[in-house]
Amino acid sequence: MDDDLTQLLQFYEDAGPEAIGHGVLDLEREWQTLIERFIHGQCDDAERERLARFLQSRPRLITQIVERIESAQPDSKDSAAPP
Repeated sequence: MDDDLTQLLQFYEDAGPEAIGHGVLDLEREWQTLIERFIHGQCDDAERERLARFLQSRPRLITQIVERIESAQPDSKDSAAPP
């Protein structure tokens, strides 16, 4: 698993109930764009560091980001099924 995703999932697990709440759509357009780039694996190191600092003060967004990443991943059950 990608190190960024692993760190994000670990943070979510550690934060538990406190990582629930505010929506991605409530953010300024710049942050929405950066989060979308992160979800699709398009961020460079500097962007990932910037996003990590931003999320440290907004842990509730992590739930939504994790859900978006998980929904973008192909379901392993579907990929194992014959066509």
